Parts: sequence; C-alpha cells; structure tokens
Amino acid sequence: AEEDAAELVLAAPSGLERAKWAATLAEAIARVEQAMRREAEVAPAALPTVSGWLMKRGGRRSGTPKAWRKRWFVLTPRPGATMDYHRAESMTGKPRGAITFYQPVNAYVPTESAVKPPRTHAYAFCIKCLGEGGENQTLALSAEDEAERRQWMRAVRACGTSVS
Repeated sequence: AEEDAAELVLAAPSGLERAKWAATLAEAIARVEQAMRREAEVAPAALPTVSGWLMKRGGRRSGTPKAWRKRWFVLTPRPGATMDYHRAESMTGKPRGAITFYQPVNAYVPTESAVKPPRTHAYAFCIKCLGEGGENQTLALSAEDEAERRQWMRAVRACGTSVS
C-alpha cells in the first residue's frame, strides 16, 4: 500500500560491499515476508476476542477532529465483524460507537506524517475499510505497546481481505 511505501538509499565503498549488503537485505526481507505470510495464515476462528484500551483519533463527526480519546474496544475477529468501543471497560449500556468492517479491510502502520499520536502513545496503527455508503474510511488508533498493536492488527486483518 502507498501508506506503507518507503525508500532507503544506501552507499557502499565498493561493488563487493554493495553486493554483500544487497544479499543481506534480500535475506532479511525474505524472512520478514515469510513471517507475515505465516501470520496471515492464522485462521480467523483460531483468534480469540480482543479487548482493551486504545487511543482513538476523532473524526469529522466527533466534534473535535484530530483529538485523541481513550476508549475500550472489543473485537471478535471474523469476516464482516463489528468493533465496538465504549467510554468505560464495564461496557454497560450502548457502545459509544462501532466500526463495521465492510470488505475490503486492512490494518497498517502509518507513516509518521500521516498520523501524529500523542507522544505517550507512539504505537499508532490505522484501519482502512469501506464505510456504510461505500466510501473508503480510515480509523486511526494507538496501542500501549508494540505487542498490543500487533495483536489488534492481526485481529483486524482476520476480519477480511487486504486492500492495496
């Protein structure tokens, strides 16, 4: 996806050094791609319900666009899932909101310029899916740490197919 695109330019003192670096990088990329394929092969039914506190960036309907609010999210990974969010962990009453994952759906780590989370929440990720009216929508969230971010992204990806 374009959001994930990055360019890295390296220089080496000789052609031999450049070839060594290229081979090492190619091996590392192959290992990462293999790990990502294994992670994507996890069956959605094998993933448990995920719940926890995340920071959510407000949208144009929230009254305070770009403001970050702490919300309790609950997601049962399956195609066509809805991710509810609440103001409190107790989840009493109606959810504060819900995101229905209309196909296609994807989760990705945004570029730093695309999403500026609060400094205390540096583990931002975005969910991209179709909205009710068929338009693309992107939801910006931030987890407490890298492991939690990966857990949420894996659960979201289990809810549908990737978008590019």
